[in-house]
Amino acid sequence: MDCKIAFRRIVATVLIFTFAFAATACFGKAAVPTKEEALEQCMYNSDPYGIKHYKYGKRDIFEAWGEPDYGDEDSPVVVWKCKKGKYLIVECDPDRPNRINTMYSSVTQEFVILLKSGSSVYVSPRGTVKTDYSRCIRMEESWFDEEQIKKLRLGSIIETEFDGSFNETFPEQISQPYSIKVKDKVPDSELRELYEEAEYIQEKFAEAQRVVVDVYSDEKPEVKAVAIYGITFDDLANHVYILALAGYDYYYNQTSGILGSPVDIGFDDVDKPSLAFWYSEEDLRGVPERNIMMLHYSEEEQQYFIMDEAVLDTDMNTITADIEEEGVYVLVDAYQWLKAMGKDASDYKYDFDPTAFDSDWERECNTGSIMELADKQWAVANAPFFEVSTVEELASAVYYINAFSDTWHYYSITLKNDIDLTGYDWVPCGWYGRTGDHPFIGTIDGQGHTINGMRIDTGYFDAGFLGWGYEIEMKDISFTNAYVKGSGCVGIAGGEIYGMHVWENIYVQGEVVGSENDYGAVIGREGGTTFRNCTFDVIANGKPFNYCSYKKMIDAETPVTETFTLVLNSDYSITRDEQRGFQNLTWHIEHDGVVILERNAENEDSLASSLQWIDGNSGDFKIYLVAFIDGYYIRVSNIIEYSK
Repeated sequence: MDCKIAFRRIVATVLIFTFAFAATACFGKAAVPTKEEALEQCMYNSDPYGIKHYKYGKRDIFEAWGEPDYGDEDSPVVVWKCKKGKYLIVECDPDRPNRINTMYSSVTQEFVILLKSGSSVYVSPRGTVKTDYSRCIRMEESWFDEEQIKKLRLGSIIETEFDGSFNETFPEQISQPYSIKVKDKVPDSELRELYEEAEYIQEKFAEAQRVVVDVYSDEKPEVKAVAIYGITFDDLANHVYILALAGYDYYYNQTSGILGSPVDIGFDDVDKPSLAFWYSEEDLRGVPERNIMMLHYSEEEQQYFIMDEAVLDTDMNTITADIEEEGVYVLVDAYQWLKAMGKDASDYKYDFDPTAFDSDWERECNTGSIMELADKQWAVANAPFFEVSTVEELASAVYYINAFSDTWHYYSITLKNDIDLTGYDWVPCGWYGRTGDHPFIGTIDGQGHTINGMRIDTGYFDAGFLGWGYEIEMKDISFTNAYVKGSGCVGIAGGEIYGMHVWENIYVQGEVVGSENDYGAVIGREGGTTFRNCTFDVIANGKPFNYCSYKKMIDAETPVTETFTLVLNSDYSITRDEQRGFQNLTWHIEHDGVVILERNAENEDSLASSLQWIDGNSGDFKIYLVAFIDGYYIRVSNIIEYSK
């Protein structure tokens, strides 16, 4: 072992043992022994920790032993190295200046092998052949070389030198030894006495323990608890952890059809670990038990994998699998998950009436007046393309989209009449919560109609007629006498909307209240939206707001420094000069007034005309660079405009 590591461990051990022996009486002052004599006394006295108490003056010690290898006369701990792996440590009594109370050295000890299993070697101190549970100590197999491992048998004697003494409280392991020697076996007469204790240790080793953690959540009640089973010589709880991940959006967003809370599992020094989920059959909401599948998330490959060997017990409502890796595990509905992954899900297909159970949205969110108005059967019959003429039909569409939307669904809402929402407690369509991503994706076509009196006061992020969504087109619709309040991303027509699509012929009138800098007249926070013929008469946080979105206000009111110079070449490619220090440098490309591409430019010093968005297209182009500055994307170059 590296001497520095050994030294640090020795010092740490001394600091621990000092308090234990501070009250021990000291001997009278005597001649200072030589280092060799002191080392001999420390190693072979009756004190099992190799510690003996003296009453020498510090100056006497320095005169007798010379300069120390660590410390000086003012140091609380002073160390002399005697020979390889052998140290004498003198610690001054803080209550008795210039007096010494401790001398110490490393320890050499013989052990007898009781059991070798997996990466562990279990031993008993030599001299106590008739051992018991409290005298068993664990060593790491990695401490032995290959030849030594081959020699390890029941009754083998090993001699080890290590920092301080072993901790006799089972099953603490000794510190990594400086050296290990494998000697002969104990005599046959002693070996016979070891079998009984070895069998006892083997039995203890074969007994699996269990640690159970309640992971139930109101939002995802399908799983009630999880348990880790495993074998250790002490309390399994000291070697495992289980963390419920309900509310950690990242893991929900990686998959579809999640049942209950994902769990993060960790373990060390556990043999034969296995993991069990206890599920609630009544909370499966129509998912057949046979469809319950266990997945493991691979951090390396950034995706979930099926635990093929998991065993489902429908009598005990458990699914159990042996596990080899730490990380995130989760249960899913095999039909939903396989279908979302583009895999064959035919073996798991089942008839399902989603309206028979409360959805994640109903369990997690304030649903306002929607569930009082919604007709679930009408919603199912008309999904996913809703043509609405009444407030009840609009509420039914909102219910269905919020209850069953995910990133693989496309919806449309087409107004057939004007709709008056006065007096109703409305909520956004499309949401993002603890159970993951539930966006609106699709089209809103007002056909020239008006939604009047919409009042949304949720206190959530993403507040607007559409709350959270992307890849959306909205057209030919008006909102009058609207009031929308949220904690961030607040707009009358949309809260937080992303995607390069056109919103046109939209009129909004009313009041917006948002506590963060992401509010707007039409949309609160957006990226890539093209607004055409959109007008507004909106008070935002008590003041007139004259922009479709907060981003449009930033674009208009932020002074632009054209740090980069773009050059249009004869082949319609564009080159830029080199500048550094910009975050998320991006090409911004518009075609005929519509944003068609925002492309990373950090490692791209030219924009080729062969790009599919440019090549072969005629019309008007506008291209410039933007960068993320102080929380917003700001133009940082001149603008190239051309027609072809």
